[in-house]
Amino acid sequence: MGLFISGLAINKNFKNELDVLNNILKMNVVKTEELTFEEALVSNTDLFYYDVYYTENGTLVLLNYDLCTYSYLINELNALSFVVSEHTDSYMIHYSENGKDKFNITKIEGRLTGNGKKIIKDNNITIDELIYQYIENLIGKNFFNIQNEEKIIRCHVSNYDWLKKEEINKTNILEPLDIKYFSDDELLNSFNKIVEYCILNNINFYLHPSLIELKNQKIIQNIIDLKKYIGYKESSLGKLKPQFSEDGCHAYYMIGRFNKENLDVKKSLYLFNLIKGENSKNNNRTDSQFDLNSDMILLIFAGIVILLLITGLIYVIYNVFTLP
Repeated sequence: MGLFISGLAINKNFKNELDVLNNILKMNVVKTEELTFEEALVSNTDLFYYDVYYTENGTLVLLNYDLCTYSYLINELNALSFVVSEHTDSYMIHYSENGKDKFNITKIEGRLTGNGKKIIKDNNITIDELIYQYIENLIGKNFFNIQNEEKIIRCHVSNYDWLKKEEINKTNILEPLDIKYFSDDELLNSFNKIVEYCILNNINFYLHPSLIELKNQKIIQNIIDLKKYIGYKESSLGKLKPQFSEDGCHAYYMIGRFNKENLDVKKSLYLFNLIKGENSKNNNRTDSQFDLNSDMILLIFAGIVILLLITGLIYVIYNVFTLP
């Protein structure tokens, strides 16, 4: 299983200034506890805690994935927010110096985007190597030299200043979903729900939202966002419906990929019809089971009726022959 981490590296030790770090992260910490670096890595960091590791000259914060998809602009300091998903070969990096954006790079499905691609080409390194190099530059220690038994502080959070639970949408798939707050099961359930809705309404989710009718663009954007989140997690990726797993997994990564520059209508329809066919096969299998069960019930009922008739006939015959 590949490493999956997301976090923030800053070139300052905040050990005696945790309140300043909380302000940077916009969090309210209610309690802290100590655990090992190994324990922090194997547990999924959710929205309501974050883990802090201090070095002599820097701070490494392990954060929820969604809090690492943008730059942290901190005056007089340099900061790197990053996401590493080795299993899916997906990475994200945002780097700032003295409160100003410097560059960002994202690699998903083998494609590099962002204004820092030239850095990788010029230095002949991969994006993951670049991430670990910048982490070391900022905290003064190689990430892989951090020992499993070293101590890390987990900060439990009561709330975020920007988080309003009453406004979170987890159920209405026709409107933008607040996917960042979803559990793994909620990600999968919503994904499957959208797939079924699109099949029922003949909405080809392999097309980019810009090529979809306006009324259906939101639901297509939702399934693209869900694809990205599920794709980062090996555990979730393995629980997809059969048509999106194993040999069909390539079809999963093609969701939302057919745009104006790469518009192969036949291929997108072919992939969509494959999913429709698999779904129809599953439904037919269910219908067949229902028909089989119905036939079995009718057979049992008919058997009971025949048995009652035979019993009644025997009773009548018995009474006729035993009359005085």
